[in-house]
Amino acid sequence: MTEYTITWHVRVAKIRYKGLLSLGFCEYGDGVAFMAVHRTSDSEALKIMMIHSVEHYDDGTCGDGDHCLNLACPKNRASAKNFNWIKSRRHLECAHRNLEHIRKDMELTVKERDVVAEYKQPKVYSLKKW
Repeated sequence: MTEYTITWHVRVAKIRYKGLLSLGFCEYGDGVAFMAVHRTSDSEALKIMMIHSVEHYDDGTCGDGDHCLNLACPKNRASAKNFNWIKSRRHLECAHRNLEHIRKDMELTVKERDVVAEYKQPKVYSLKKW
């Protein structure tokens, strides 16, 4: 088994009508694997509950592949049924494109293990409906 780091970029963006967005960036897939939307600027509780790594098993699978939002990752096995807020594969692909847009725009990267990158002034995005 191999572990790969997840770096959380907390309050990296503000999505109109949805709230503040925190993104979990995966070392293996080199992309946004997880997200959390919260309506308050207090992210202390969020930090405590976050995923800090993903495990890849000897059979080649990722322990979080079913719930990963990085559709470009070769270990991704996500489908719309694995997310209560996603209605279809098209909806999942739209979410992935929106997250990739934010990742590139904000130049998000993986940091060393257990590092949480916090943004005091989140950038405001008006994204395609997801």
